[in-house]
Amino acid sequence: MNERNSPSGLALRCTPHGEIIEVLRDDLGLTDGIEVGVPLTSLVDRASLGKLLNFLVEMRTRGSTSLWSLNVVREGRIESLSFAGTMREDEQMVFAAHTGTEAVNLSRRLLGEPSGKEVPTVVAPPYKSDPELFDELSRLNNELVNLHRELAKKNAELEKTNHRLQEAMAEIRTLRGYLPICMYCHKIRDDKENWLRLENYIESHSDARFSHSICPDCTKEHFGDLFEDEADGEEK
Repeated sequence: MNERNSPSGLALRCTPHGEIIEVLRDDLGLTDGIEVGVPLTSLVDRASLGKLLNFLVEMRTRGSTSLWSLNVVREGRIESLSFAGTMREDEQMVFAAHTGTEAVNLSRRLLGEPSGKEVPTVVAPPYKSDPELFDELSRLNNELVNLHRELAKKNAELEKTNHRLQEAMAEIRTLRGYLPICMYCHKIRDDKENWLRLENYIESHSDARFSHSICPDCTKEHFGDLFEDEADGEEK
């Protein structure tokens, strides 16, 4: 069977707890925008979550599953697909298609098994799973969903922090090492042996800018007489 005549559908490799490891095939576009590692529960409609968990439990306990009809969300709409699955070592192989025949033929095609007789489209009867195993699988899936939500939140916060850090780093130019400065006039010698005023040197080697003012000590030193004259005038 060539690829053109190969049955279309969805084929996934998953962990024993239903986390997607690899998308082997997706002709339906169900995994678009979904990252590896997310739980299989993210593909189905909320109303089908319980059936999906039973599907995974049956595959895990029996080694393979008969056909299950599950609702998935595709292009914003609810659509019913037939699911089949089998255990391969410590991995779950999950297959889905529009009909049970297509799902089984897709699994046989990808697993290298002979097509054999076509399988009629039959919905499997409800399976009574081991309650303890079902509860454990439900708990693990819920924890996984919460962890992915928390991870997405942390990643968004980290991205914002990195963006702010990059902006801050872009604004910083740091002066390093020893600066030769005159002990009298405080001019600084640059690498071209030019002596520059302190503020000119810093402005040329950083993004800092100076605005001149006068401190109280210098006010008294340079303008002390003026303030004394004003004080004497007020007393008179």
